[in-house]
Amino acid sequence: MVDYTKIFGLLLGSIASFFVFVFYLNRFFNREKIPSLLRSLSFFLFFLASSVGLLIGSSNTFSLPLATVGMVVLYSSLVLDEHSRLRYSLPIPFLALFFIDSHKLLLVESLLAGIALMELSYNNEHKRLIPFVVVLTLVVIAEYFTVYKDLLKVSEIGINFLYIIASLILLLWILFYLIRELIRLLKNED
Repeated sequence: MVDYTKIFGLLLGSIASFFVFVFYLNRFFNREKIPSLLRSLSFFLFFLASSVGLLIGSSNTFSLPLATVGMVVLYSSLVLDEHSRLRYSLPIPFLALFFIDSHKLLLVESLLAGIALMELSYNNEHKRLIPFVVVLTLVVIAEYFTVYKDLLKVSEIGINFLYIIASLILLLWILFYLIRELIRLLKNED
């Protein structure tokens, strides 16, 4: 039986990740800051993970390691930001790679990235990241339910629904931001 919620979630995740990848890549070329390049790389890995999951159909073999590495790179980009106060916590996700595996590792990595993002979004220059905090929170909840779905009796459709909502929020956030940048560019052109 075909799971359309999973297909729709992966498709939406691919599209949203691709747009965020392009956005941060553009930011890197305009401002030349390493955290922007790392964020771009992380969303490229998320794009690859969801695209591979969409094409192959198996989420664990190829897409899970890609998503996990993407989350480690995202965490690194957040703590290496000039406004972050968590720089000394950089080795933590790399250490977790040796002790945890599978969806539990993705759960831990997304939780760490969510904490780093919350800390960073309290800075006035990063208030625009608050919708992204919601996205990472939904990913953490979905991964928690994935890890403990037998114990909690959670259906796969419910987990996919969390990913769909997270992808929609991410897509709306980046589209809003891209439209705002386009308007700013058009105003500067006049």
